[in-house]
Amino acid sequence: DYLTVRDERGNIGYYQYGKINAAAPTTWNQGSEFIKYQLGNRDIKYSLAWDYAQNFTPNRTGQTKIDGLRILSPTWMEVKNASAEMSNTIDREYMNWAKQQNYLLWPTVKNDFVSMEDLSTIMNDMKLREKLIHNIVNTAIGNSFDGINLDFENMLKEDKNVFSEFVRELSAMLRANGIICSVDVTIAGGSDTYSLCYDRTAIAKAADYVMLMAYDQYGSWSKSAGPVASLSWVKSNIEEMLGYENVAKDKLFLCVPFYSRYWVVDAETNQVIRTSTITMQQANTYLNTYRNIAKWDEEAGQYYLEFSSGNGIVKMWIENEEALKKKIELINEYDLAGVAVWRLGYEDGNK
Repeated sequence: DYLTVRDERGNIGYYQYGKINAAAPTTWNQGSEFIKYQLGNRDIKYSLAWDYAQNFTPNRTGQTKIDGLRILSPTWMEVKNASAEMSNTIDREYMNWAKQQNYLLWPTVKNDFVSMEDLSTIMNDMKLREKLIHNIVNTAIGNSFDGINLDFENMLKEDKNVFSEFVRELSAMLRANGIICSVDVTIAGGSDTYSLCYDRTAIAKAADYVMLMAYDQYGSWSKSAGPVASLSWVKSNIEEMLGYENVAKDKLFLCVPFYSRYWVVDAETNQVIRTSTITMQQANTYLNTYRNIAKWDEEAGQYYLEFSSGNGIVKMWIENEEALKKKIELINEYDLAGVAVWRLGYEDGNK
């Protein structure tokens, strides 16, 4: 006489069949336990840094804790194939070092090794979703992770709803074991496979935290040069997440870049000839070299450089300490949960 039901947070329970009114929505309210899985004092803004460890884990033995950094997310785990198997580069020495430095560990699970079609096979099969979830949760429990960061990108638009269901199922099982679930999303309004594949409202209701990857306003695919993350663009996307996407502000992390782009454009057509990613340290070297021609772009919240190079013109919008400070100030302005940075190793070592 009862149906098994799942709420928006992924919690499972039972509801008496006879009480369901087919003519109107049925409300099932067992109360939110979200507060149990918050990071702590909501007056404190938290910070996370991704540590790239897809092929091997950086050796950070002997390094001291970075002031203000609370959470590390090494990119340790990958979906391996359409059978929902996983591979990982989990490093015990790194884990011991992180715990000694009093970091929380939220390792990242990525889908870079599988095609959109293979991931779609998993998302649309309840048993395969269950298998992948158990693999993730068992790995998190076995290694005493504090949280999991889910970074699934390049997915089929038509799998938007089943991906949301996967997040509900995964977050509920992680939450049952006292493990935080955070999910990365791109900005709204982009391409089918990198933006329209997310139901940000549903993901935010299910997960503990949503990580807004507010970068690559202009990227390697762009035909014209522009900033990686201008201040005005970042602000508009925060407002989109809090407004139209209906993401709670105390669940939203703003993710900012520790990198800029070096653009070479055609002097006549202004079309991109080539572009490359440069670290903060490299960007600051350019800024210091060309300080006399650098201009502060108020709308972008960045220094802008332009100079001739061979047959082209170099254009750069600099993500330095001053530019990042402007973005980080938005955490308090919009009362968000915290900030995340991509990635360790790209920062200016002098700052």
